[in-house]
Amino acid sequence: MPRHLSLARPRREIHQPQGGAALVYLRNALGCPTRLVRLALAALCLIVSPPLTAGAAEQSPHAFLQAIYQQYIGANAAGATLDEDADWRRYFTPDLAQIIIDDYAKAAQSGDIPNLDGDPFVDAQDWSISKVQIDVDDKATDKTVGKVSFTNLGKAMTLTFDLVKIDGSWKINDIHGPDGSLRDIFKQ
Repeated sequence: MPRHLSLARPRREIHQPQGGAALVYLRNALGCPTRLVRLALAALCLIVSPPLTAGAAEQSPHAFLQAIYQQYIGANAAGATLDEDADWRRYFTPDLAQIIIDDYAKAAQSGDIPNLDGDPFVDAQDWSISKVQIDVDDKATDKTVGKVSFTNLGKAMTLTFDLVKIDGSWKINDIHGPDGSLRDIFKQ
């Protein structure tokens, strides 16, 4: 049986391109194969996005305090969430966080009010914060002192923070206000 040579291309199945409508649009608009569009998008993401380890690993003391106080500024600002044990551990040194957590547990068990009866970041139960100014040595490597001045409900307030760096993150070791320190509250 003779063989017939055919110059026609073999018939291919038509596949719907994967990657969603945006990828199909880009492929059609650019006239490029989907693979090239994907490579271009991946390269763009690498160029535009910062390294994953930057920022989170080396936050400055100023940025740490600023991130806290940003939660207090503005109408109906909720402030920092301090409802769970992990919340206290996020901001405070392990020993101070544990003192606060134990105090809350003891108060809940006895039906009493905890020694810390307010928000430690504003030294009050109620707030309307404005005019925040943060002064701290950002060149510190292991520990530093930060001063945060602000107006709360029309009253000027300054709190002093003893900050220490633990495992690459800044933590609060104590807060000093006009009536003493946070640690002093638990010594009573």
